[in-house]
Amino acid sequence: MDRHNYRVLGTIAKNGTSVLYKAVQISLDRKVAVKKLNPNLTSSPEVARGLDPDLKAAAGLKHDNIVKIIDSGKVKGTYFIITEYVDGLSLRELMLRKGSVDETISLLIAHRVCKGLEYAHRNGIIHRNIKPSNIMVTRDGNIKITDFGLAEFRKAGIDRTRSKTKLEISRISPEPAINEKPDHRNDILSLGTVCYEMLTGEKPFSGNNYTSASENIPASKPLKPSKKSSDISRGTDSIVMKALSCDPGNRFKSAGEMAEKIESLLSDKTVLSSKVILKEYAFKERGAAVRENTESGPKKKKRNKALPLTLAAAIAGLVLIGFNPGIATKINTTVKRAVSKNPTLPGGEKISGASNIDAGTQIKIFDAIKDNKKAKTDSTDSTKPETLSTSVETKAVKTDPSANTDAVKIERKKTPEKIAETKEAPPAAPVIPTGYIDIHTRPEAAIFIDGKQEIFGSQLGPKSISARRHTILIRRADYEDYYETITVKEDELSKRRITLKRLKGKIEFSTQEGVKIFIAGKYMGTTPLSSPLAVESGEHKVKLVKKGYMNWENMVQVQTGKTLRLKISLILR
Repeated sequence: MDRHNYRVLGTIAKNGTSVLYKAVQISLDRKVAVKKLNPNLTSSPEVARGLDPDLKAAAGLKHDNIVKIIDSGKVKGTYFIITEYVDGLSLRELMLRKGSVDETISLLIAHRVCKGLEYAHRNGIIHRNIKPSNIMVTRDGNIKITDFGLAEFRKAGIDRTRSKTKLEISRISPEPAINEKPDHRNDILSLGTVCYEMLTGEKPFSGNNYTSASENIPASKPLKPSKKSSDISRGTDSIVMKALSCDPGNRFKSAGEMAEKIESLLSDKTVLSSKVILKEYAFKERGAAVRENTESGPKKKKRNKALPLTLAAAIAGLVLIGFNPGIATKINTTVKRAVSKNPTLPGGEKISGASNIDAGTQIKIFDAIKDNKKAKTDSTDSTKPETLSTSVETKAVKTDPSANTDAVKIERKKTPEKIAETKEAPPAAPVIPTGYIDIHTRPEAAIFIDGKQEIFGSQLGPKSISARRHTILIRRADYEDYYETITVKEDELSKRRITLKRLKGKIEFSTQEGVKIFIAGKYMGTTPLSSPLAVESGEHKVKLVKKGYMNWENMVQVQTGKTLRLKISLILR
C-alpha cells in the first residue's frame, strides 16, 4: 500500500478498535474510506498471520451488498484498510433516529444483508460481527455490509477484553460458550439479533461483559418481537426467532434460506422496489414511496392537517352569507361529516374524515358563498331554488330515517362552459405490461436474454422485463449450454437457480498391468481398463501407483470431446 496515494479529509468514526477516516485516493481522484486498526490489537504475530489472508480473501468479494476492499497494508506497525466510500448512514444511526424500525423496512434491510452474507459464505468467508454499525444504508437506498476480513482482529479484541469489553456482546454467538466451532450460522444469529433490535428497540440477549453474555445466551429465550409490539406479524416473529435459536441446527441452514423466507412474507413489488422504499424511509421524513409501495407491516395513523382549514372555511362562510339558513345548513352538514369519527354519506356510505375535504374543496365552498350572495342580489324570483355556484350543484338526498335529516350530498359538476374550455388531452402512450426475472448461475457465466448478452457473472436481476415469452441462454467455456424458454407474467417474479454441467473428455492409459489410477485423489480403477475414463474437461491431477514401482504423478489437461492418451512406463524402485 502506497501511503502517499491517500489524503485524509477528516474523521468519520472512532472506537476502541479502530479509527475510520474519509480520504481521497489521489491516483484515481476518488473518495475512499481508510480504517486504521488499533496497533495494540494487531501486535500479536498470531493475529497478523491470520489478518493478512483474511483481508486478501475479503478483497475478492464483489457483491452489491458488500463494501468493497480496495487496498490494505501495514505502515510503521499499524494496519490500514482502504475501502470504497459509502455515502449514507449506518443502521445504528437510523435506529437512533427512528427508535424502532418499521416492520417492512426491517425485513427489506435483513433481506439485503442475507444476500450479501449468502455470497460471502459461498466463498468461504464468515463475518462474525454483524451489527447495526456494520450495516450501511446508502443514499440510493442500497444496503452494504462493512468490515469483512477482520475475524482474527475481532478475536484478538475479545481475548484481550473478556472481562471488561465494550464489544457488541449481545450479538456474540453461543457456540464458543458451549465449545462448538462457529460457522456461517454465527452470522445468521447475529443478523437475528439485529432484526430483533430493529423491530423492538431492545436487544434479545443481555450481559455486562463477554463472559456473562456467553453464559447467558445458551440459556436465554427472548420474548417474541410481537410480545414487545403488537403490530409485528407472526411471520416476522417466526423468522426472527428461528435466526435467534441457540442451537445452530435449528437456525436457517443458510442466509439464502432466510432471504427466501423473507421474500415469502413480502410481495414481489415490495422486494423489487426496496431501494426506492429504503431511500425514502432513511432520507425523507415522510417518504411517499413508503406509503405507496410497502404492502406489509403496520400502517400508522396520520394526522389530518386539512381539519383546521376546513373549520375556518365553514366559520368564515357563515359570517359572509349572513347566516343564510339554506346554504348554512349544507356547509354545516359537510363539516359535521368531516369531523365525525365515522362520518356517513346518505345511503350509509362511509367516508374517512376531514381528509375528504381538501384545500380545493375549501376554495369551492368560498366561491359558492360568493356566487350565492351575488345570485341572491340579482335575482327577482325569490322562490327560485338556490345554487352554490355555476361549478357546484347541490342536491338534497333523503336519508335513512335513523340518519341526520339535515344531511345533504354535495356533488361537484363541471359546467358546459368549463368543459368547452378544456383541451382534449393527447392519447396516452400504450402501457407495456412488465414482469421480473432473477437468475443465479454457478459458476459465473455469460447470461443471454433473447440472444443479447446481459452480463457475465453469477446473478442477473431482479430485472424488469416485458411480460411475454423469452429465451434464456447461459454459456461458459468447458460447460454445457443451458437453454430455456420462459413465460414472464405481469407483475410476477420468475426465478431460476442454475448449476452448469461441465463438458467431458476422456483419458486413455497405456501402462503396466496392475497399476492403480487416481484422479484428483479419487481411485478410478486398475489397469488394464476396458475403456478410456470419462472425466470433466479441464485440468486434473493424475497419479499412478504400483507396488515395487515409483509413483507417477502429474497435472494433465483434458479437452472437451477429445481423448487424452497417456503412455507411461513406471520405473522400478
